Amino acid sequence: MSSLAAKSERTRRELIAAARSAFAERGYDSVSLRDITESLGLTKGAMYHHFSSKDELFREAVLQAEREVFATVAEALEGRDDPHDRFLAACVAYVRCSTEPDRARLLLDDGPTVLGWSRWLDFAGSGSGARSEVALGYRKFIEGHVAGCALGPLTADALSQFIAGGLMNSARWIARDRAARLDEGLVLLEHQLRSLLDCTADHHR
Repeated sequence: MSSLAAKSERTRRELIAAARSAFAERGYDSVSLRDITESLGLTKGAMYHHFSSKDELFREAVLQAEREVFATVAEALEGRDDPHDRFLAACVAYVRCSTEPDRARLLLDDGPTVLGWSRWLDFAGSGSGARSEVALGYRKFIEGHVAGCALGPLTADALSQFIAGGLMNSARWIARDRAARLDEGLVLLEHQLRSLLDCTADHHR
């Protein structure tokens, strides 16, 4: 990589880091592009060389935070073979990691709000690497637990949406006062998920 290309890439990384820090601390609406560029001693022109808008820069900041979360989830699955155990570990790791102060506002509040719920679902459904692997495992697990459920006929989409909504709301509640709520929230979350899995236990044993 040439020195010019290396400098350009470094500037891009610095912009994402500065934007992410500002968005996480103050929220999307309270941060301007000028705030971000001035914190780095850059002009708006330099920013526009890398990002066409505040939305695009925000999206990159969210994507970076999400990659970190799913890398952590993937690590939590290492050495686990039991499908139920893997599912619970993934859900707990997701909530624990996404509620960290430098990620919570990005992933739990401003992400869905700024991008719009429909765009957010499309965004959250895309990705590669750890996120893709975790998502694939999640889908397979859900699909394996809808047939013959004691609750009656269920679709994989219905169960998936129910669980995803529960995870999002649990994470939001915890993030409001993480220091006081994390331990209690994770205990309740795991209990709720285990109860949900119990409805298919007889069928799958």
